[in-house]
Parts: sequence; C-alpha cells; structure tokens
Amino acid sequence: MSTTIDEFQRHIQALLLDLSHIVDPDERRRVNTRLETTLQEVIQFRAAISLRDEVGEHLFDLIDRETEKKDEIPENVTDEQSDGLCTKCNSPLVDDIEFCLGCGEQF
Repeated sequence: MSTTIDEFQRHIQALLLDLSHIVDPDERRRVNTRLETTLQEVIQFRAAISLRDEVGEHLFDLIDRETEKKDEIPENVTDEQSDGLCTKCNSPLVDDIEFCLGCGEQF
C-alpha cells in the first residue's frame, strides 16, 4: 500500500484533534508540539514538491549546481591575491569585493 502526502497530512491532523486521551498535561503539550512541527514539515515538503514540479527538475540537483558555482574560484582572482585568503574559510579574496565569496565574511 502506497501512502500519499495527503494521507500522511490527514493522519497527523487527526492525531492533533484527538489528544484528549493523554492525561498528563506536559505530555499532551509535548505531543501537540511534535505533531504541529510534523505538520509544518509536511506543508513545507508539499511546497517543495510543488516547486520542483513547476521547475521540472529535482530541487537537489538545482541546489547542487548552485553550490558548485559558489565553490568555483572567480576568473578575476589572480595569483597575486592567492596570499589574500579569507581568515574564516580560506577562500581566495577578490580585490574589488569587500566580502568573501566563499562564506560572506565582511572585510
């Protein structure tokens, strides 16, 4: 049997509506918080899937490509700048930019 996101969301919502069987108020609050957090994750996951469907690609592939772009050293970084490394992440610094392209550290 295959469970869908909708079924899982409805299951979590049903559990949220039926917390009266938990006698201990602290435990009821903990379970309520856990279920509400889970429900939020389901909603965010559904939005990510929707975005992926709109884009037509797997989101992780897009993220990986963007990460690879950030890891590349810009062409305008010269050998003279090689001793100008970021003190936070050791990425090469670019003269005309006042922050590190690798981590965003301000200089």
